Amino acid sequence: MTLPPGPYSGASALALVARASAFSFGLVYGSVKLKILKLALLGLFCLLLLYMHLRNSNILRHGSFCS
Repeated sequence: MTLPPGPYSGASALALVARASAFSFGLVYGSVKLKILKLALLGLFCLLLLYMHLRNSNILRHGSFCS
């Protein structure tokens, strides 16, 4: 005698809801993570541009901002 399918086995409405919820959570999580990574990359790019600007304007060549 075989056991009836479990609640998350794919044969019940609960399994369908669980898969749909997991898929939706994955989409939201991925979207938020992508936005955070884009902001971090943009911040690093801005820091690099600032460093290059300061280096080219002789501020960093003298070792201090006061010289």
